[in-house]
Amino acid sequence: MKIQAVESRGMSKSLQSKGGSETKTSRIINPVVHLSGCAADYARACVNPFTGPIACIPDYPVLMSRRLRVFSRGTLATSSTTGVGFICCTPSFASASDSNCVFFTGPTYAGSTINPNTGVTGVFAATSNSDYSTSGIGTAAAQAQYRVVASGIRIRYRGSTFDQGGQIYALCEPTHDNLSTATVSDLSAQEFMRKLSVTREWANVLYSPQNTGDIGFQSTNTGGPTVADQTALGRANYMAMMIVAASPTTSLTFEWEMYTILEFTGKNVRGSVPSHFDPVGFSAVHAATTTSNHKLPFQGEAQKKESSFLETVFGYVKDAVTWVGENAGTIMSIGSAVASML
Repeated sequence: MKIQAVESRGMSKSLQSKGGSETKTSRIINPVVHLSGCAADYARACVNPFTGPIACIPDYPVLMSRRLRVFSRGTLATSSTTGVGFICCTPSFASASDSNCVFFTGPTYAGSTINPNTGVTGVFAATSNSDYSTSGIGTAAAQAQYRVVASGIRIRYRGSTFDQGGQIYALCEPTHDNLSTATVSDLSAQEFMRKLSVTREWANVLYSPQNTGDIGFQSTNTGGPTVADQTALGRANYMAMMIVAASPTTSLTFEWEMYTILEFTGKNVRGSVPSHFDPVGFSAVHAATTTSNHKLPFQGEAQKKESSFLETVFGYVKDAVTWVGENAGTIMSIGSAVASML
């Protein structure tokens, strides 16, 4: 964050001495605030992990890290008997190329719930194209640690116009609770679920960190190659979309994509560069994600949300700096009083 003090034209404030005989006039100083480049890139990546900047998390401490965008793509379909289909994702599992991070359905699926288990007929899994495997993630000298910067899943209809119809129930579970066994009714009971249309536009679900642990580096990936059933895993499969076709016996086909931006650190992680540090910008981005609607599920191109989200983030930074400027005298008085007592 950059701050430049600018004197306001035609504005003044009178200050009168205690005796009342002396009056001083001072100019009001208005700060011009510029969001730092690293905070702006982080904000843009949060709402557009698909094509936005490959950013880092600009928090303390500054360290050497490698930024990497990984992805996976495919097609899914709703059941030809129940009309229900789903896709769910665990962003942290995208850190390893042999870890199932996406589960989705095909036309032979006969269920009506989210069921991330490849042992069930019609349920399939996909991995990311990460440069690291589950065995390469850990705390040993030769291993790497990672953290999720941003992530998103999106789907769009790829069937005939004649069959097009139905609803998409989209959600990033706010506490990162596993959405396994969730029904359409369960998703509908969630405050942050959004109902989207079956169209040829992208339907998007974006990742949001839930606690400080999500910002820190992780040294385990529990979605390893031997895990075919993730129904019981904690903090997994919390980003999801359920599709309900207009006709239960008509299977609808969708294209899907999962993109995740990660930071990797470790002794042998090649291509590392210093991370950035902007505590004010970092805090403003997270304030905007929790108090605005920019990261709720939506329909359309994610790139179009970047500018409006940046404006919201900038508003938080400007409010904070303005408050400090307006209360500078009080802050300095308190500081002086505290210092005199030491």
